[in-house]
Amino acid sequence: MSPQENRVAAELALWGALLLFIWMRLTDGTVILGQSLGTVIVEQSPGRLLWTYVAAGVIAAIGQLIIRAVVFRKEKDAPADERERFIERKADQVAYGAGVVTVHLVIGHVLLVAFFDRSDVVALDFTSTAGILLVLLTVLLVQEIVRGVATLVLYRRT
Repeated sequence: MSPQENRVAAELALWGALLLFIWMRLTDGTVILGQSLGTVIVEQSPGRLLWTYVAAGVIAAIGQLIIRAVVFRKEKDAPADERERFIERKADQVAYGAGVVTVHLVIGHVLLVAFFDRSDVVALDFTSTAGILLVLLTVLLVQEIVRGVATLVLYRRT
């Protein structure tokens, strides 16, 4: 694998771990490593939600710094050639499409839950504060994961 592919793979691992972190902090279900992961959103205090949001940002920033500055610092700063610019542009387009589809799935989910008006515990209730935070961060991280996967696929195919 080229240095660019290795960097993208490391970033992909970072985004996947961050997505797991967010879901473990905001949902309840199966217990993994002392944290729960499931489909029932746990309503929490605004302070705890803010802490989760800031912690996710700090983890992302430190992870990116480590990946780009420490692990792959030997990667040359040569200007990107046409192939690399094409791959980056195409991966951005795929990530944008994934974000649009994900947002529409969330809108559909919220509307269908409201339409059927179930009174029992609703899995993934995105209308609560914790649910809104979870869905927004999930959409952002899914876009980054899709961008990374598309980049790796395009490096292999072009």
